Amino acid sequence: MKNILRSALVCAFLGTGIVGLGLSASGCKKDENKSAVTIDASAAPKASAAMIGLDDVLGENAMGGAQAARRDPGADGGQEEVTNTLPTAPVKLISGGADPKTALRYKFTGSGAEKALLDVKFSFAMELVGIGKQPPMNMPTIRSHITFTPIKLEKDLLRYSFVIQSMDVLPDAQAPKQIIEPLKGELSKAKGISGAAAVDTRGNIRDFQASIPENIEPQIAQMLTMIQEQTNQLVVPFPEEAVGVGGTWQKQGDISANGVKVHQEITYTLDKMEGDALSVRVVLKQAGAGGGDMPGPGGSKMRLESIVSNGTGMNNVNLKSLVPSSATNKVENATNALILAEGRSQKVSSKISATIQIKPEK
Repeated sequence: MKNILRSALVCAFLGTGIVGLGLSASGCKKDENKSAVTIDASAAPKASAAMIGLDDVLGENAMGGAQAARRDPGADGGQEEVTNTLPTAPVKLISGGADPKTALRYKFTGSGAEKALLDVKFSFAMELVGIGKQPPMNMPTIRSHITFTPIKLEKDLLRYSFVIQSMDVLPDAQAPKQIIEPLKGELSKAKGISGAAAVDTRGNIRDFQASIPENIEPQIAQMLTMIQEQTNQLVVPFPEEAVGVGGTWQKQGDISANGVKVHQEITYTLDKMEGDALSVRVVLKQAGAGGGDMPGPGGSKMRLESIVSNGTGMNNVNLKSLVPSSATNKVENATNALILAEGRSQKVSSKISATIQIKPEK
């Protein structure tokens, strides 16, 4: 039973990882012969930070095969470079909105570093079909302190660097100490992780690069993947055409991760516009099915059969700033998986809620 529970948790968070990958182009590469976007293996989610300490909660060697996936540090104990030339997904105008209309463009100045607070909070529930529901778990908020520094301002492009100054665990959930303490220790390794990217005046992120410590746990690698993706979502992508209040535009396409093919739509609506201050409402829809067998803890196998995700958010944009005045995004993720372990198969349904907030750090 323990291996089934462990595998189910891994599958659930793999599904959440697909949501994160779908929300940005980080970790994706365009197949020149296909219309789909494929996730690089190096950027694919391995597990979740929420799984820290499961050895103590579920029993010895709870992480099983997931621990075997830990990256072996190089001889210099250095860092792994992750570089992606990001494809620019097309933005389709749905409705122009009310007059007056304006071509929305960022007005970066290229001067002065910006500091941001990024909060990520998870909760999840799981049901073993035919057996019953497992106790729900609420994870504490993970807070990242990130500094963004302009490097070079070109005609329509701002090149900038970013560095994670620290990652903290906030005391806002009654998670077991066996999870909290190891989580704090692993998050301390994130200090100093840095990268660089470029963004054009329409909010398209390009040439993303990051350095991640090679000795980091795979669970934390998943969390860092999400952090990197959120840095790619600081800015809202705008349509080429002019829009007014009520105007709507959309990005859609297909992604593939862990053998699961997912179609997604992200819709943006301009709710308010006062000078350089915008309020943009975001709606995310994802649905996918299919997937091959993946190795799991204790010799088990996992098959993520389907995923449905729905998300909403509000981004309060300052057109002169990389960091939004405030942004809150909430995602509800439901997955169905088949676990093959201990000589039998088990269907598992899981639901995960994630809330991501970002704001300037004063």
